[in-house]
Amino acid sequence: MHGAAFATFAGVARDNFRYVRGETDTKIYASSDSHERVFCAECGSNILVDLAEEPASLYLSMSAIDGDPPRPPGYHIYVGSRAAWHEITDDLEQYDSEPLE
Repeated sequence: MHGAAFATFAGVARDNFRYVRGETDTKIYASSDSHERVFCAECGSNILVDLAEEPASLYLSMSAIDGDPPRPPGYHIYVGSRAAWHEITDDLEQYDSEPLE
């Protein structure tokens, strides 16, 4: 939860994820029946989202990742409810809600 125009998350297989350090400094908040959000107990930074309906995956906040990991081409979702003051200025695909897979 934040007041930014968007958040950038990367999906990762749960089996491929591990904390390098700081796991004991995390807290979990159930933001809904299907979403658990993990955040830093010290500063409140988003770390990841765990979705009940996707037990094999986690969604990491890219702000919590050091370096420049390889990533697939991006796209914009939930454009139908974006903040009116936010202008999208790139040529990436846009979806009003979630894209069909």
